[in-house]
Amino acid sequence: MEQFFALQPVQHRLTRERITVTTLYLQGTIAENWGMDVAKAVNQMIAGDSYTDSWAEFVTVFLNNFGIPNEGNWAIHELKTLYQGNVPVNEYIGEFERLRRIANLAPEQCLYEFQVGLKPAITKELLLQRPIPATLAEWHLGAREEEQRQQQVTQFMRNQAMYRSGSHTHPAHHSSAPRQSSRPKERDPDAMDIDAIGQARLRQLEQRQKPPQRKNPPRDSRPQGPRQAPTRNN
Repeated sequence: MEQFFALQPVQHRLTRERITVTTLYLQGTIAENWGMDVAKAVNQMIAGDSYTDSWAEFVTVFLNNFGIPNEGNWAIHELKTLYQGNVPVNEYIGEFERLRRIANLAPEQCLYEFQVGLKPAITKELLLQRPIPATLAEWHLGAREEEQRQQQVTQFMRNQAMYRSGSHTHPAHHSSAPRQSSRPKERDPDAMDIDAIGQARLRQLEQRQKPPQRKNPPRDSRPQGPRQAPTRNN
C-alpha cells in the first residue's frame, strides 16, 4: 500500500485517507472487522483503542495483529502455491528463487515444487528427456531451452498457416534464361527459298497420289428403232 500511495502522493496525502483506503483491502473476517472499527474511529474521530492519527502507528498495530509470525513458513507456503501460468520461464524462476532464499531451503529440498509449478507442457517434455534433469539448476536450464523450442515451433506453425492462406507472398523469381527478342530475323537475300521449294514438292506428291479418273465409254449416237420383243418358236 505504501508503494501505491507513493504513486499518488497528492490524492492520498492525508493520513486519514490512507488508513481508510487500506482498511478497504483487508480480507478475512477478523481483519475486516478490525478495519471497520479503525475506519469508523478515524473518520468520526472517536477516541479509543481503534483510533490513531499516525500512519506509522497504524502500520505497527496492523503488523502486531496480523503480521506474519514466521517469514520462512510463509515463503514455504508461497513456494507450494507458486505456478508459472502465462509468465515467461525466467520470471517464474526469479520469483521461485527469491522465495527459496527466504525459506532458507536447499535446491534439492524444493525441486518437486519447481517441477509442479512449471507449465505442464514444459514439465512433460523434460520428463521425457534421457537422462532426466536431476538437479534444480538442470531444470532451470532445461525449462529455458524447452520454452524457446516451443516458441519456435509456434512461430513456424503460424508462418505456415499464413503461407497456406495466401496472405504471405514471395518475391517474384526472375529466370536466368536469356530472353528471346520479338524482332523478326532478317533473311539472307542470297539464300534459297526453302519454304517455296518444299511446298512445290508437296503439291507434286499430292498429284501423284491421286487415282486416275475413269473415262465413261462413248455412247452410240446412231438412232435406234423401237425394240421388238423376242418371238417364241412353236
